Amino acid sequence: MEDAVLAAKGEDAADGKTWAEHGTESGVAMENRSYYGKSTHATNESDLDLVIDTKAKLPADAKLILIVDADHPMIFSEIEPYADVILMGWAGDAGPSGSGFNIPADSYARIITGEVEPSGLLQFQMPKDMDTVEAQLEDVPRDMDCYTDADGNTYDFCFGLNWKGVIDDERVKTYKVAPLTKPEDKLLALKPLHVAPGRLTADLQMVCYLVEKRSLIYINCQSL
Repeated sequence: MEDAVLAAKGEDAADGKTWAEHGTESGVAMENRSYYGKSTHATNESDLDLVIDTKAKLPADAKLILIVDADHPMIFSEIEPYADVILMGWAGDAGPSGSGFNIPADSYARIITGEVEPSGLLQFQMPKDMDTVEAQLEDVPRDMDCYTDADGNTYDFCFGLNWKGVIDDERVKTYKVAPLTKPEDKLLALKPLHVAPGRLTADLQMVCYLVEKRSLIYINCQSL
């Protein structure tokens, strides 16, 4: 409990320094992270070793197609240089049993054989390195510097490739907009409303139409 209190104050229980006074190997200041000072072991390091070893054994003109099943954003800097193609599937909540990995293998096969054109988009940013992960603000959307591969593709939110190149369809135009970083709490108008019995729907429609349409971000008046 004492350590938790010190961490909340921005102090480290070991030496009393503030979190910002510590630094990563590249000198970037660390934020207040609960895992600071702890160590871990990458349980999937053997996957990286397998890709590197396979690439080394392939003929010079052979292509390595890497299939990634992920349930959270990841850093591609160590593995992307060894892959000629990356197919990424989002596993959702994989959980401890791995039950979230529910993308059939033949779905990837149909793309590899050219039967189906890839159309997926990244729903998260893929950070370029761990310094980026450390520097991000956990409650601010899409504030990371994203990884850029050898072909100049940046693995940002809504990025995806099809046979023609970078996908730029209606989905991208709809969702790849500036994220909300400030609360939508502007008071447009305030006036008492007395609703007669049986008039709730009609009166609410009238109030909505008095507000500028562009301000109705979360309300669909037509459905009331």
